[in-house]
Amino acid sequence: MHVKPQPTAPPSAHAQRTAPPSADYPGEAVFQLDAQGRLTHLTPSWTELTGFPQDESLGQPGWHYVHPEDRALYETLGRRLASDARDVRQRELRYLTRDGGYRWGEVFLRPVHAPDGTYVGLLGTLHDVTERHEAQVALGRRERYLSALVDIQQRLLGVGSSPNLFERLMQPLGEASGASRVYAFEVHRSVEGDVLVSQRAEWCAPSITPQLDNPDLQGLPFENQLPRWYELMSRGQAISGLVKDFPPDERALLEPQDIRSLLALPLWVHGTLAGFIGFDNCVDERPWDKLEVDLLQAATGAISLSMEHRQAERALREREQRFRRIAENASDVLYRYQLAGTRSFAFVSGVVTKNLGFTPEEHYRDSLLWHRRVHPDDLEVLEQFLSEPQRVADTPQVVRFTKPDGRTVWLQHVVTPVLDPGGMCVAVEGIARDISERRQFEEALKLSEASFRILLEGVPEPAAIQRDGRIIYANSALSTSLGFEKAADLMGRTLQEFLLDEPPPRRTPCRWSPGSGGCAGATARCAWRSSPRCPCSSTASPPWCPSPGTSPSSASCSRA
Repeated sequence: MHVKPQPTAPPSAHAQRTAPPSADYPGEAVFQLDAQGRLTHLTPSWTELTGFPQDESLGQPGWHYVHPEDRALYETLGRRLASDARDVRQRELRYLTRDGGYRWGEVFLRPVHAPDGTYVGLLGTLHDVTERHEAQVALGRRERYLSALVDIQQRLLGVGSSPNLFERLMQPLGEASGASRVYAFEVHRSVEGDVLVSQRAEWCAPSITPQLDNPDLQGLPFENQLPRWYELMSRGQAISGLVKDFPPDERALLEPQDIRSLLALPLWVHGTLAGFIGFDNCVDERPWDKLEVDLLQAATGAISLSMEHRQAERALREREQRFRRIAENASDVLYRYQLAGTRSFAFVSGVVTKNLGFTPEEHYRDSLLWHRRVHPDDLEVLEQFLSEPQRVADTPQVVRFTKPDGRTVWLQHVVTPVLDPGGMCVAVEGIARDISERRQFEEALKLSEASFRILLEGVPEPAAIQRDGRIIYANSALSTSLGFEKAADLMGRTLQEFLLDEPPPRRTPCRWSPGSGGCAGATARCAWRSSPRCPCSSTASPPWCPSPGTSPSSASCSRA
């Protein structure tokens, strides 16, 4: 089992004065500086860590091998140690390597003094902790990203109906990613139907030039000017890399913005490319590692989902507005009665004020308004179609309501149940039509028919009333003439049943001659069944002849 070497404490001041430090451990170098900060002693591990030869480094100032951004810290430590003989300092800082890069080292420093107490320099060790530092940085970066994701989710919940979804989201993304610039582009189309992208929001780190007002980034022909981006993003793929490695036409757009490395993640809404979120590095050519890409994709996924919700909500509001416009302009009352939870009117169109005399607001305040205003004889019908609409769905239900002025109106309701995913009825949607005038007309028609029937009953001639071609009334004269005992036997039949298909021949009055066995005069057909004029008789005036060769007793009469 390999045990990673740990930093060793610097040698004591006494040992330093008697012999130069020579201890050397893998991954750790021992060094000594004089009072001017020049390297006076190095162990062989120095070359192993930095790549610089020992002999080349001796005599050089120690800060020469410290990363420029950490030199101020290094010099501050040296000044403090020079003034405090008991102070031992441990710090992490970046040291340079011969290949032009840098690594992270943990430095132990302690001052060295002559026997008279004079400060003569520093003694220290350099232990490489690059792997540990990178692991800590990765962990910290992951925590920042996760915190940013939580922050973004909370901001998305608080965005509401804000016209610009992206404005509040750029800052947490930029701070978490360490990017120089974060921005959002949205896809839209020109009048001609071309695919365009325009920048909608941006966050920039200090000293970074904003690009939100750059006219070149508004209405950019996406498919034509950035065809590679459009193709990859249309397949859900990200754009990532160093700008110097991008195609020339892309560099021409990105380099004037001082972008050195870039990451762009597509936004998908209902399976369609809706835009992208971009991350720029303008300070160094730092590539984006897989962890960063994965976490930022999670953030863009949350934004895409929010965009889908906003789009669905916007479509729902538009449908509701159209429905309300139709409802408010319709002559019928449209309503929704909520059954789940507390019963209440969820919606009532404004025409209800004209039809019932109560405003929609009065319905919203009083869920039992209809129950109190319905005619007592119709309360059971009302309760049935409001409580169990499945039983009467799409079947007109007529109920009477009493208006505030005391007048009664007739309303015909057609209802439809609203079911939840479990099949439970949670609401009733209905249409109520005022049929008061029609009912009044029907009542008047019934009264008129009754009066007409009384009038026709006193008429001696056969008479009938038809509706839709069917007999609905026949007076006694007609039923007797047609040989029926009751007028009810004629109800529902047609008068055509009792008419001859061919016109009767011209009838000639005749006189019955018993001796001849027939009629004297022209032949005539008797058309009345059970008619007092048929058959011919001496009492008939004038008599009508039966068919030739028939006797009066056998004559068949069925007058049309």
